[in-house]
Amino acid sequence: MEIKRAKSPDDELSIAAFPQILRDIGSPWGEAVSVEVRPAEDLGRADRPGKKPGRSIFKVDISWASQRQRFIAVANSTSTPKAVKEAIERAREASDADSAALAMILVPFLSNDQAERLIREKVSGLDLCGNGVIVVPEQLLLCRTGRPNTWPDSRPTKYAYRGMTSLVPRVFLCKREFKAVGEIKEEIQKRGGSVVLSTVSKALTRMVEDVVISRESGSIRLVQPNKLLDMLAEQFEQPKIQERVRLRGRAEDLFRLANEQPRQTQLVMSGASSQDRYAAGLRSDDPIVYCKNIRELERILGDSWTPDERFGDLTVAEPSDDVPFFDARTEDGDITYASPVQAYLELNATKEKRDRDMARSIRERILKESSDAAP
Repeated sequence: MEIKRAKSPDDELSIAAFPQILRDIGSPWGEAVSVEVRPAEDLGRADRPGKKPGRSIFKVDISWASQRQRFIAVANSTSTPKAVKEAIERAREASDADSAALAMILVPFLSNDQAERLIREKVSGLDLCGNGVIVVPEQLLLCRTGRPNTWPDSRPTKYAYRGMTSLVPRVFLCKREFKAVGEIKEEIQKRGGSVVLSTVSKALTRMVEDVVISRESGSIRLVQPNKLLDMLAEQFEQPKIQERVRLRGRAEDLFRLANEQPRQTQLVMSGASSQDRYAAGLRSDDPIVYCKNIRELERILGDSWTPDERFGDLTVAEPSDDVPFFDARTEDGDITYASPVQAYLELNATKEKRDRDMARSIRERILKESSDAAP
């Protein structure tokens, strides 16, 4: 049966539709365990401020064998870590109104990690995809996970960790705390990026929901650098290349020649080709140099431009956006390297074991540098 998503003015998914959806998909554990969900208007005082009384509070009866247990469930129309955390807290508060009831949450999707959290916190939970956790102390523990998310998040900030918007989370790995949104924008610009304030604000909203940063009066602070790197890696896509040319010669000479010209075009080693700057070991493939404008580079190099598609020694590639140039590092000499975050993400996204081993080493370095930068 196709389930239509009912929408309300302030929810992507209408919470009022939860009971019918749960009836349609049935119990995660089949006929051996029955699930009955119904509204609990009389418990509206435990709902969020500003919402209609009782709209997100439900009574749930779970029956198995000859046993039956009542739950007070709080529903949330999103499944972000922050939403799950708040639902758990509100479910505990709501269940206090009924001494015979236990706490439960209802969300669109429960991930494996969220299911494990529910078990640790001794709170039950059901989702709208057929996953669930039932915890009845000293009587019953059931867990069903692995069914795919059929209610994906469609908000614009879903891709806070991808593309140009990813510069916002990336900058927190360079500096862990800011006082204001404008300060974040300025730090991104200082490191070679460019984003508008609205993009910064949207990305911050998502990062708060994911409990990656905390946002309080006068402080926007990174709290989970490990999780931030996980989110960046999960949504990372290798740079899309608009044009590429193979050239004869060494990367060092290309950078030197380009830097000597009065009209420069920005060059940076790719993340994967920057690995020897941040981790032990060398890759055997030819280096890749990212260039903001290949045609401009060709013009300024003139006779020193030596294309050779068959026997070239390196590749010059023009990405579709400027993300690979963010936080680039130039040390002694002429070569500019990609940031350690870009190097980690590119190497981690390959299938080569050696690349992924180097990515892990670079990740450890990033986390150490982030920790050292903490105020």
